[in-house]
Amino acid sequence: MLGSYCPICRSKPTPFETNDGFNRGLLGFDCDVCGRYEMSEEACEDLAKTFKREGFKVSAFSRSKTIAKRDHPRFVTSRKVLQPGDPKAHQFIGVDDAIAAFPAAIGGRLDGALLNLAALSLKPGKMVVIRPHLDYPIAYAEDLEAGAFLLEQLSNKGLLELSPLTDGRGAKLTVDGWRRIEELTLPSTPIDPRSVFVAMWFAAEGRDMRERGIRTAIEKAGYSEPFIADRVDFLGRIDDRIIAELRKASFVVADMTSHRPNVYFEAGFAEGLGKPVIYTCHQDDIEQCHFDTRQQNIVVWTDADDLSERLSRRIGAVIGP
Repeated sequence: MLGSYCPICRSKPTPFETNDGFNRGLLGFDCDVCGRYEMSEEACEDLAKTFKREGFKVSAFSRSKTIAKRDHPRFVTSRKVLQPGDPKAHQFIGVDDAIAAFPAAIGGRLDGALLNLAALSLKPGKMVVIRPHLDYPIAYAEDLEAGAFLLEQLSNKGLLELSPLTDGRGAKLTVDGWRRIEELTLPSTPIDPRSVFVAMWFAAEGRDMRERGIRTAIEKAGYSEPFIADRVDFLGRIDDRIIAELRKASFVVADMTSHRPNVYFEAGFAEGLGKPVIYTCHQDDIEQCHFDTRQQNIVVWTDADDLSERLSRRIGAVIGP
């Protein structure tokens, strides 16, 4: 019976009344494994069918949001189309967006695990109790075996001290672990947390549609005026200004429509800086995406309203408010 088990990990959760006023048919779950979240019935069905093998990624996403003490996530199905222009669209997260937010590389998992443990520690020297059968999502792991392996790697790197406990394992960040947290949270290059860099094709064909969709999505997500290179006045070389703005941006939106070389360069430069890059592309051009970019979870759109809705949800899932 729907609601009697967690649709993500299938354990027994504590249900709660949503009372959110969104009228999306959301069910509330408080799960020891996945944390506190809301999910539509359609999203529950999506997890049981389309994304059955990737539920652990959604679990890690939800648990991390709970640990960070942000507003708990509200999941909808990737097939559930919200009304174009819906001002509440950014408050929902597609199941596919949560999956896309999962770290692609092992290093990202280790950093994510360390950030979760630091948030649970609250202060240096405090030990966190890890219950292997319940807390493996903290380490961005598929199961308790993978969770134990990832924690061991953090210990081998000298970032974590592990000790056996009767009810699990104790984990304590070392001095090097806290230094790594500083590297992850206090970047050496000053970043404007509300700044967004937009890489896109500037030609007249479809320009207004692309720009309107991207601007609206960024505004819905609560970020400031995006940097679009040909919309600003400046002195000096435009390429120097572009590099400076890329370094300053908190994240990048790269629209691959028409596959312009400058967009690929700017997206690649941003990834080299370790910045999150959200890729978008018009559905008519998606098949022509270059090989490396095709491996990304690209936001495929049809018109300005569709782009705005899908991109705002992806920003909310991957970047946060």
